[in-house]
Amino acid sequence: MPPKTALQQLGKLVQCQLDYFETIGYHDASLPNFISRGCLSKLDDEYIQIELGSNTFIQDQKSLITIEENTLKETMPTVGQQKEQSNKTEVTGRTTEREKWQKGTDTIYSKVL
Repeated sequence: MPPKTALQQLGKLVQCQLDYFETIGYHDASLPNFISRGCLSKLDDEYIQIELGSNTFIQDQKSLITIEENTLKETMPTVGQQKEQSNKTEVTGRTTEREKWQKGTDTIYSKVL
């Protein structure tokens, strides 16, 4: 079981994520200062590090499950490389119930206009 302080820090981190989610959709929202909350710190090389407390450590680093950064880069596309996904359905030659309904409403509205 991790130390109590590590669990508290993870709780702060989750709260930071929730606070960030509250800003989604508001382009003029100001972001909270997450670094000041104590669960994150900014390193000299500008990377952000999760702070879990000084009494949290890994006893046997060989037991960790890790994924090499290059492997992640190969498997995860960048934003510009993502395939475009369409909301269009495959053409099957059959009319779906929604298409039948849509044709019916088009006919009704065209008679009204």
